[in-house]
Amino acid sequence: MLERMLGCCQKGIQRTSPMDDSQLWRNLSGSSARLLVPVLLLTYYILNGFSLPAGREKMVEVVLNVNIWVGLILNIMMIEWKILQSGKLK
Repeated sequence: MLERMLGCCQKGIQRTSPMDDSQLWRNLSGSSARLLVPVLLLTYYILNGFSLPAGREKMVEVVLNVNIWVGLILNIMMIEWKILQSGKLK
């Protein structure tokens, strides 16, 4: 399942036709969300002592809120790194 998800993310990023900036950002956001949610769910579970004190609904709510911010920060870092590597800011 993980291979299929990673393959889908890679297929979305590696396109033959050029993407505009908004398409690239949406694609990057979707891919990072798919990769971050399982990691964040496991982290939440571990940090709460392998229990769900507030229930499953609260866990999903917290993970999705954290996913928004972690994904946004990681995406901005990746885009900035790509811009700096391309040499467009010289």
